[in-house]
Amino acid sequence: MADTIAKRFPSYYKTLIYTDDIITKGLKKIYAEKYEHKFNIAKEEDIGLFAGPNAWTEGLQYYDLKNYKHLEILNVSVNDLTDKEKLRVGFMNKISFGVNSKDPMLIVNGNRKVLLEFMKYRAIKEQSDHTLLSDIKFIHRLLKIYTGQDSELSTKYCRLQVDFDYIIVRQSEGNNTLSANEKVNWVKFKMLLSTRDKLEEEWRDLMRRKDEFNNKSGIENALWRKHYAMLLLSCYTLTPPVRRELFTISFVQSEDEDYIEIPEDKHKRVRYVFKKEKKGHNGTEYQVGYDAKSGKKLSELIRESYELYPRRYVFPQITDKNRKAQESTIARYIKTEICKDITLTIDILRSSYITWRNNSKGYTYNMRKKDAEMMRNNIGVQLQYYNKLVSSSDSEDDRAGLWDESEEPPSSNTCVTVPVNEERYIKSENEKNIENRKKYYAEHKAKENEVSREYYKNNQERISARKAVKRINENKTEPSEKVIERYELYKLNGLWRSGLLDD
Repeated sequence: MADTIAKRFPSYYKTLIYTDDIITKGLKKIYAEKYEHKFNIAKEEDIGLFAGPNAWTEGLQYYDLKNYKHLEILNVSVNDLTDKEKLRVGFMNKISFGVNSKDPMLIVNGNRKVLLEFMKYRAIKEQSDHTLLSDIKFIHRLLKIYTGQDSELSTKYCRLQVDFDYIIVRQSEGNNTLSANEKVNWVKFKMLLSTRDKLEEEWRDLMRRKDEFNNKSGIENALWRKHYAMLLLSCYTLTPPVRRELFTISFVQSEDEDYIEIPEDKHKRVRYVFKKEKKGHNGTEYQVGYDAKSGKKLSELIRESYELYPRRYVFPQITDKNRKAQESTIARYIKTEICKDITLTIDILRSSYITWRNNSKGYTYNMRKKDAEMMRNNIGVQLQYYNKLVSSSDSEDDRAGLWDESEEPPSSNTCVTVPVNEERYIKSENEKNIENRKKYYAEHKAKENEVSREYYKNNQERISARKAVKRINENKTEPSEKVIERYELYKLNGLWRSGLLDD
């Protein structure tokens, strides 16, 4: 215990020194503006994991290695990181150094610069302290991977991370309030359920009318895209929403990969089987649905989807059902293709669900516990981070949602579905290209004609010279003296050229 407390103090460290530079000045500025008073209160009132001074009040964030040339790097490479971690490295490097690079050593060697830039970035974006905590945790993780768990740099960020978590994040009264980003993009769960219903209705209506269209491949493409969106939202609204596990889940049973199990008995519910560990939680498996009705509906949709579109991956590439999609592609699809006017994310889906459940009548402790198990977190995390203070609710049974009709939600978001533009998919590519060219030409005809006339006026002699040279060389004739003089003709390698065209 004494050793752990000592690690809060700069005097504990043998290789770190106080660094008086522009980065330290920047860290001091944002620390004073945003966090100093909170950490000082914690120090005075013994708030935190341990009583008394903490790593931030003691200025540990201003200490760094004197010389990185002597930093011992373990035998690891970027390939030891997950795909998601590589993406985060790229994002951090872009924000911190303005470069498109996935090299983690930039963060390792420039860790204080990264800390400063992300403290500023999260403040400018008005994002939560919990988001900044995840940045500090990631810096610590990279340092632990590349320099070892017991290195002084790794130990330093461990202490900064723990004290920031216990003093700022866990003591904050704002964990349950909507961040600036959530206020803009928040959507109540009953609206997500309504959107899901509408997507299914639109898909089934298009199924019924598909014989009306001549272009069979086009209508099948439109049907698949609408079905894809409907099934994706269904999997996040008809059962407690998981994180990104579903993005790459398979229909094929595997010893070490996540998959969806479809029982032969059609009266039994579909099962999610998660083999991979997630956020420190072991693999799990369970029947889908937060109640019998939702579980039955989702099971029917998943079974129907596989029968209509036999495939390995539940959510493959939209343009090729035989190929696995990237997590980032599906995340971007959810953000842009499910709802108009808002950026829908997995975090908002999960928060919206938990908020709806916690504000529903008859939501028991056992139901909370079951939701937490299926979402692979715990009740404390759900209450602290996911359950948002937005408004009152009606009963759970009638799916009334969170607000009375007379109340205003945090935003006017209604999650209107992105419509399938039937012309876009059903008309042949040739027809679309012809129409696009005609439309463009009609809109730009006058301007293009004026540009053409101006060009011809200013380049008439050059145009004539180009035509003359082409004609003479193709016909293999000798030009007259007059033509040679007019176009400044000369011979090179057996071909006539014009001096007017040399530039």
